Amino acid sequence: MTAPDTNIERQRRRHWGPIVGIVLALAVAVVAGFYFTGADPVATDATTGATAAEVGIVTDDN
Repeated sequence: MTAPDTNIERQRRRHWGPIVGIVLALAVAVVAGFYFTGADPVATDATTGATAAEVGIVTDDN
C-alpha cells in the first residue's frame, strides 16, 4: 500500500542527509579497500612456500 499523500519535495528535503552519509561511507570503504589491498606482499621461499619469518631469513624490511 502506498501513502495517501506523498510530497516528493518534502521527501527530497528530509532524505538528503542520510543519502550523503551513505555516499560518504561508500567512499571511505573504497579508499580503505585500496589502502589495504595495496600493502606489500609477503616474501615467500620459492622452494617451500614458507615466509621469511618462518625460515628465519632477515630481510631489509625487518
